Amino acid sequence: MNSKIAAILLASGLALPLCAAAPAPVETLPPAALKGEPTLKAGAAKGLFVWADAKAVHVRWTSDGKHALFAGSVEMDKPFGKLDRLNKTAGGWVQAHGERIVMFSATASVAVDGFDLEVPTGSVAKFEAQLDGNPADASLVSFGEAGAHAKALPVKFSCR
Repeated sequence: MNSKIAAILLASGLALPLCAAAPAPVETLPPAALKGEPTLKAGAAKGLFVWADAKAVHVRWTSDGKHALFAGSVEMDKPFGKLDRLNKTAGGWVQAHGERIVMFSATASVAVDGFDLEVPTGSVAKFEAQLDGNPADASLVSFGEAGAHAKALPVKFSCR
């Protein structure tokens, strides 16, 4: 950029930053946090539940009896295999976008819904979610049998 133009922009307060701020680092959960299927009770509480085992990543959602819109994505670092919707008659959708991304959007009130995604051992997943059109509070997303929580979403985890 011409130094005269830069001086004018700087003096006028219109100078642009040389680079955009880097996004905050994404938390990575240890494999142990994803171990074991959580105990889910349909309609007991609003939330998302994620766990991984030797073959798949599992995502479930349920509400507290009131309608809630759950949406989000799972992005894999490697191509995934079979995608299975838990409740094929429920509204909304769960769709593969290419061979590494699954997106979902579904309303739940009492029933448990979700999907299973076959993934290669050692792959890394990035999970992101929204609830009722807003970024989901990380406290509403439980990981593994122990119900671990991330500090914020999105979150990454290894699939063992």
